[in-house]
Amino acid sequence: MNAPVRPPSPDDASPQHVLQAILAKDFRFFVYYVFGLLRPGILFKPNWHIHAMAHKVSQVASGEVKRLIITVPPRNLKSIIASVALPAWYLGHNPSERVVAVSYSAELAKTHANDFRRVVTDPLYQAVFPNMRLARETDIEIHTTLRGRRYATSIGGTLTGRGGNLFIIDDPLWTAMPALRS
Repeated sequence: MNAPVRPPSPDDASPQHVLQAILAKDFRFFVYYVFGLLRPGILFKPNWHIHAMAHKVSQVASGEVKRLIITVPPRNLKSIIASVALPAWYLGHNPSERVVAVSYSAELAKTHANDFRRVVTDPLYQAVFPNMRLARETDIEIHTTLRGRRYATSIGGTLTGRGGNLFIIDDPLWTAMPALRS
């Protein structure tokens, strides 16, 4: 006869497992983690605007919000939240999906792609999202384009500048993008 299954109690969970569960479920805390990983030694100062952006972006990731424009001054974490944390979070939950991330310059797109890579290869991220892995180093499909790089996941998803399920445009120059103005 099988013993009854008892739900886990808080006493059963290690601090590491609690942290992993929070990062998997709460995008706001995931943003804190990403900031700490990408900007070590810089004090994170949470504020209402960061919470608001994280809340709305998490609604984009869940499909609840279909279109979102974030307009805040530079240096307010918009790019880290929308162009780095969001693709990492989204692909962590949906590793076979495609994410399109574009920017006005190849250099900025490259910075975001490198930051994304740094996040998704971090051991804590890999513990939180065990199904999301970039393809092996020798198998990673990297294309240098005007939009940056393309990273393939181990099960067919991508972060790319071409076609996908989630579209991110970071700092568009409206004069250079007449199709978006109409």
